[in-house]
Amino acid sequence: MKKYLPFLLVAFLLSSGFAHAQGKRINVKSFGAVGNGSTDDMRAIQKAIDNAGTGDTVYFPEGTYIISPSDTTDYIGLRSNVNLSGVKGKSIIKVKPGNGNFATMLGAARSQGGLYGKVSNVTIKNLTFNDNYATNSASIGRDRPTRNQVISLFNFNNITIDNCIFNPISSRNGLAFNSSKSSGVTITNCDFNFLWREKDKYYDNSTVYLECSNYKVQNNSFRVLNKSIYATCAIEVHG
Repeated sequence: MKKYLPFLLVAFLLSSGFAHAQGKRINVKSFGAVGNGSTDDMRAIQKAIDNAGTGDTVYFPEGTYIISPSDTTDYIGLRSNVNLSGVKGKSIIKVKPGNGNFATMLGAARSQGGLYGKVSNVTIKNLTFNDNYATNSASIGRDRPTRNQVISLFNFNNITIDNCIFNPISSRNGLAFNSSKSSGVTITNCDFNFLWREKDKYYDNSTVYLECSNYKVQNNSFRVLNKSIYATCAIEVHG
């Protein structure tokens, strides 16, 4: 019986998903990202994600990584089975000064079908996201393409956001998981600091928007950084 143990161990690891979790760590700086707070790193970050394999983690060392998202086709594209990670509070993804309105900072990659493509089995942890409202104070449009969201997914399964900081976040729906046919969102141990855009008096904000099944939002903190006389909420749930 002993001679079968190695085979059984391998079979167990594959069936349990443990082997899948042991992917490589892909450093964004190996693909040209600088993280100096001024260089636009969006293309380099995307290259790192596109070159990652199943179970790999794209790693952001300490630094501030500038990105320049725009419409519904230009943002950091997430791929199924590829994770993102950094150093909590010290690995910052920040929108470029004067960038103007955009759809989202993170969404489904073109290889997944574009903004409305499906993304599965992704964990994002220990990263800070900054929409740079101080130099991007344009009004948020009421249509989806100019909502300035941080994460926007419309077809997804098994997405985890853990130990991240969102400071500031000023969009209509900061994290939007919007599909009644999708399942599996976990948001834990995150800090959300919402900044109300005074030019948009009549929009109601939902920092986390969930329209899906099988979700968990636990042990997070939500703060409003300035006074809002209109509706502001932490979590909006549908479905």
